[in-house]
Amino acid sequence: MTSQNKSIPRERKPNAWIYEKDGLFVAFALEGTTVTLSLYPRKNLEKICHILERTGYSIVKQNGAPRIIRENEVDRESATNSKEAFLIRVGKALINSFLGGDWDPGIKFIYPADLPEFTKLVLEETRKIPKGQVATYGEIAERIGSPGGARAVGNALGKCPLGLIVPCHRVVNSKGQVGFLLAREILEREGVKFRRGRIIR
Repeated sequence: MTSQNKSIPRERKPNAWIYEKDGLFVAFALEGTTVTLSLYPRKNLEKICHILERTGYSIVKQNGAPRIIRENEVDRESATNSKEAFLIRVGKALINSFLGGDWDPGIKFIYPADLPEFTKLVLEETRKIPKGQVATYGEIAERIGSPGGARAVGNALGKCPLGLIVPCHRVVNSKGQVGFLLAREILEREGVKFRRGRIIR
């Protein structure tokens, strides 16, 4: 008879929060000093929790239910929990950006240390596109000194870790078409006009 040592998985420390405003949800996942955040404009709470747990995060809970941070808690939380107060501020900024507003200039960010230099150039140039305007992948490539690099620009934006903070939705293909419906929704909120699925420039 043989015995086997089976490792018992340790319960992970809760490291994911959910912020809600006007029916829109932002999820935050904290790993060390790194915060990963995602906006879920068309998913309900149950679906968001499932996505987070499937990805390996443990949701902070209150009375056995997922802890939902709401905007009206920001003053109370800032006095007792600076971490949640900061997450609320970031959540508000992300939702505001989604609704066509400007990013909170008081919230700074840094690029991941392993981000390729070309990708940084693409993201920095994309950040210069004003609200209500767009640029094509080819135009971005030319602006950073890589004419003919439209495909490489598209690949870089496709891996962008800072969606909405870097307005990737403002970069379109040469026909003035966007890659996904959510980008069109955001652009229309920012004042961009479409006709037959293409941007009017």
